[in-house]
Amino acid sequence: MTIVQQIEYLGRAAVRVAPEPSDNLPTCLFLYGGGGSHRSLIDIEPLLAGAWNSRRIPRMALLAFEVDPFGFYLEADEAELRADALLGISMGGHAALRAAFANPGQYRAVVALQPMIEPGLQAAPRNRFHYPPMVPQAWFGPERDPELFRTIDPAERARRNAPAIRESEIPILLEVGGDDLLNAHDGTEYLHRVLWDLDIDHEYHLVRGADHVGASLPGRLLNALAWLGHTLTPTAPSTDSTIDSLRAQLRPAREAALHRDPTLSRRYGRLPPA
Repeated sequence: MTIVQQIEYLGRAAVRVAPEPSDNLPTCLFLYGGGGSHRSLIDIEPLLAGAWNSRRIPRMALLAFEVDPFGFYLEADEAELRADALLGISMGGHAALRAAFANPGQYRAVVALQPMIEPGLQAAPRNRFHYPPMVPQAWFGPERDPELFRTIDPAERARRNAPAIRESEIPILLEVGGDDLLNAHDGTEYLHRVLWDLDIDHEYHLVRGADHVGASLPGRLLNALAWLGHTLTPTAPSTDSTIDSLRAQLRPAREAALHRDPTLSRRYGRLPPA
């Protein structure tokens, strides 16, 4: 049984969708894309209900609240985005990453589907042509303030707050289609490489042939919710004797090489973190 509740969240019109009435469910703030509203969550309620009933996704309560349809959630106080986890799509993916990278210890996980991130501070028209006139002009308009844009760019926030993000060990999932008509794959790939170089643990999926809208999106959303649900559901750590044996076998060689190459102590990138 799926429960849809009209609620007030952060003093705004909001909705809560859950598989059943319970205060014990993990909560996920659903940050919809540009042009949507908090009713976007109600629109996908049948999809969620079917996935809960078939146990494709674990149980959780999803929340959405009303913001300017093309405002990139800039009017929302990020410190007040209270939930166990964040899941954002497109414009909402940008907001989810902004909030998570500013306050990494506040969330148990963050998912960004096709986030509208520009691949650098001086992005080409291919990454801005789709902005409607209603976007906040000081941040996203053609005469934007570069310093203002820097303050909200997720990649810049990751660079500024990298030690705290690494320490928090917040699970991060980035997902985007490889044929995105808004070229969201440019910025998502860019952020993936930034996180790689910062040695920030994350998961990244580039879905071959998938677009920004269309038939692939419902399934991708359910896959993201399944990932999120399992991340929020504690499980006992598993052991793998094969992995343990291989790590023990390679430990002497790794420790010897560490004196010659300090990057062996890192998970990803080529240079030690500053």
